[in-house]
Amino acid sequence: VSVISQRSETLLAELTEGAFFGELGALYDVSRTATVRAKTAVKVAMILRADMERIIRDRPAIRATLADAASRRYHQV
Repeated sequence: VSVISQRSETLLAELTEGAFFGELGALYDVSRTATVRAKTAVKVAMILRADMERIIRDRPAIRATLADAASRRYHQV
């Protein structure tokens, strides 16, 4: 899966099995900063906003992991 910058259309990252995306929107309710494009067939799990809010409220370690990823990725775009 390729992650492409919304602003410059440049490649930001290549994600592999087990990776996640969408953490900026999930944590901070902001507009998308990148587009994700599958290069091959992939299986994707979607977590609804209400479920994500419950998960990050009840599991501080998950919130910290997502916040760390969001910070690193935000500075790439």
